[in-house]
Amino acid sequence: MKRQIQTKCPVYEEILRRDFNNSTRIEYELRQDPYVGQIFNELQSIAAVVVRPSPSRLPGFLSTSTETEFSRKELGKFEHHEVSSDRDTNSCCFSGATFIEGGRIVLADWNNACLKLLNNRGLLIHRLELPNNPWDVKPLSENVLVVTVPGEQKIYNIKCDNSVLEVESSFDTDCECWGIVPIQDKLAVTCDPWSKAPSVKLFTMDGKLLSYYQKENSGGTLFAYPEHIATDTEQEVLYVSDARKQMLIAVTLDGCVLFRYAHKQLRAPAGVTTDTQGNVYICGKESQNIHQITKEGELIRILAKKENLGNPRAISIHPDCDRFVISDVSTDECDDIITVSWQ
Repeated sequence: MKRQIQTKCPVYEEILRRDFNNSTRIEYELRQDPYVGQIFNELQSIAAVVVRPSPSRLPGFLSTSTETEFSRKELGKFEHHEVSSDRDTNSCCFSGATFIEGGRIVLADWNNACLKLLNNRGLLIHRLELPNNPWDVKPLSENVLVVTVPGEQKIYNIKCDNSVLEVESSFDTDCECWGIVPIQDKLAVTCDPWSKAPSVKLFTMDGKLLSYYQKENSGGTLFAYPEHIATDTEQEVLYVSDARKQMLIAVTLDGCVLFRYAHKQLRAPAGVTTDTQGNVYICGKESQNIHQITKEGELIRILAKKENLGNPRAISIHPDCDRFVISDVSTDECDDIITVSWQ
C-alpha cells in the first residue's frame, strides 16, 4: 500500500499543479454597458434631498416648542350640527366633507345630489344642486374645490365666491370616480370599486390619465373596494381605505406598498385624513370608531368609540389641525355633521 501511495502521489501532485496554473491564468474585467454610460451622461442629477418636517424628539425641558403632539392630545366635546334643508327630498348622507378658507365646511350630500356650504359655526349658508350624486369633495385652492360624481363619470371644479358655490368646469374620467385628493399638481382618484378591476388613477388637472395602480408586483389585485383617499403633508403617499379588504393601504406615487393597516376593531374603513405631524385617521364605519395611526402604519389609539359615533363615513381635519369635521351616516344622525376640537 505504501508503494502504491508513493506511486500515485506524483500523479495527484501534477493534476493539482496543472489545475492551479490554469486557475491563476483567469482574469476578470467589468465592462460597463454603453447604454448605462449614455444614461448617466444625460442625467442632470441622480438624487434629490426631500425635507420632511417632524415633531421635535427632544425632552420637553430641552424643546422650545409649545405644540403638544397629536398622539397625546385628547378630543373634546362632540358637537352635532343639523344641516338638512327644506329643498332636500331625502334624508342626508354626507359621503364627503372638507374645510375651506375661513373655517367653512363643504359637504357632499349623496342622497340629495347636492353640495352644502356651512359657515364656521356649522350653519348652512348655501346649497348647490348637481346633475347626479356627488361622492367626495376636496379643496384644490383657496376658493376652488374638486368633486367626484360617479354616476356621471365626471370630476367637477367648484368655485366658492362670496359664500356661493357654482360649477366652474368639469371633465370626464371614463370610469366611476369616487374618492379624490389633489397631490403634486395631479388628482388621485379611487375608481370602479364595484368592478372586477378597481384601481387608483392619477389624472392631470384637466383630466388626462397619467397612470394607475391596480396590481401588485406579485400580480395580485392591489385593491378590492377602494372608496376614500388622502395624502400626507409632503404629498408623497396615498392612503386608501378598502372596505372589502377591511384595511387601509398606503401606496407611494411609484406604486410601492408601504404598509397595510388592519385591526380587529376596524370594520368597513371609510373616510381618511392626516395631520401636519404625519398621523393618519381612519373612520371605522361599522366598528363605530376612529383609529389614529402613525405614518408607518402602527396603531396609536382608538380616538372615538360608539358612545360618540354611530357610523362615521367622512372625516376632515382643519388645516390648523385644531378641529375635525365628521359625518355620521347612521339612521338617527344622518342629517347631522359632527365637529370636535382637541382639548
